[in-house]
Amino acid sequence: MRPMSIAIVVATSLLQSGCNSRLSFSKTIDLGLGDDYHLMIDPPKYDQNVTVSFTSSDSPINIFVILKNDENSVTSSLAKEKTPPNALSHQENVKEGTLEAKVPAKNEAVVVLWGANKNTSVKVKIKG
Repeated sequence: MRPMSIAIVVATSLLQSGCNSRLSFSKTIDLGLGDDYHLMIDPPKYDQNVTVSFTSSDSPINIFVILKNDENSVTSSLAKEKTPPNALSHQENVKEGTLEAKVPAKNEAVVVLWGANKNTSVKVKIKG
């Protein structure tokens, strides 16, 4: 059974540029065995295409982009070590990659990282 995970929430900020919202965020995350990490993306005014690039230094990870409204069902799926059925985008058991997801207007999204088989440092860049 998977050890109790640590959920850490970080709110990202949207930079206002006239009428359009632009998202640009980067962070290095220390992800331990059995941990999960949640990065919040503020709700866009309009539908927004979001790109999440990541590189894990020492361990493959699982990474998902979900809607905040689905976070409880995703947490339940993670506890069972299963892929969340309603992820907007995901990759599993990878050390690097890029996800693309369309976040609907006025919906908060969450990037969830988990599944490291040993301590690792993950560089994440989110753009939209």
